[in-house]
Amino acid sequence: MRLKNLSKKVNQVSLLCLGIVLSCSSSGSPKLSKSDSPVLDVNFKKYWNSGDAEISSYVLKQSRYGEIRDGEAVMVFVTEPFSKDSQTKADRPSPNNIPVLKCNFTKKFYTGIYPYSIMTSTFSPIDDPMNGLKASCSVQEWCGHAYSELNRKNKLETINLSYFEGESSEIAIQSAFLEDDFWSAIRISPSTIPTGEHLVLPPLHLIRMLHLPIVAQKCEIENQVSAKVSKLKLYYSELNRTLEITYKTKFPHEIEEWMDSYPDGFSPNARYQISSGKLKKRIKAPYWQLNRNADSQWKDSLQLKF
Repeated sequence: MRLKNLSKKVNQVSLLCLGIVLSCSSSGSPKLSKSDSPVLDVNFKKYWNSGDAEISSYVLKQSRYGEIRDGEAVMVFVTEPFSKDSQTKADRPSPNNIPVLKCNFTKKFYTGIYPYSIMTSTFSPIDDPMNGLKASCSVQEWCGHAYSELNRKNKLETINLSYFEGESSEIAIQSAFLEDDFWSAIRISPSTIPTGEHLVLPPLHLIRMLHLPIVAQKCEIENQVSAKVSKLKLYYSELNRTLEITYKTKFPHEIEEWMDSYPDGFSPNARYQISSGKLKKRIKAPYWQLNRNADSQWKDSLQLKF
């Protein structure tokens, strides 16, 4: 009964959001000049255009239903051409293809007897990483599964499909920053990330798990840069949520760990929890070719159990 009432309430909020005009414009994001373009940078090409993907495994501590769950997270970064027309990876060469850094971010953990599997996929233009072209997220668990997708066109066109009654929607909101783009923006060029207060859409997986409407929130962004290790901090006052991402200051700006703090629950007295990820192993490999039983050694090298 609580979930039914919650779904009805979220659906009402989502419909209300159709009439809201968000004041944030992507023009606030500093774009890279052609002379500073990573596409032309020798070090960038040597690292990212080598024909391999970068795969990093993390020890995951994930808050769910008011408790911390042990799990694993994996980040896969790889460059590829993107077709803005079809909003997919481009299979054929074209002068209209856009070079992107794709990030596939997975999280796996158990809640008691049943497993959760989350994957978020983003496509960030190398010359303009804060204006990602597409983001999608799927969440699977034994109750059912859900899928969300955003496509950046004149506005952010969103599709949300859920097994909860009343939560599926197809709406467009005015362009805003996506938190899901910040991970790739760090890897491409942290200086492109704006600081100060901006409207940012929270990550798709959190919108799913907290049953939030697809609405951008006021977010205070701070980038604490030091000689060896830097930290990107995001604070959402309306959600009482703080995200901290620790990364290496020098290129290729590897992500070492993160902490995500927020009230995990639906009541005003929900417990404040801290989800986190800490690096285990990192490799470079063409994972799409490593699909034989004999290639399981690569999984072992990442210390993956799932």
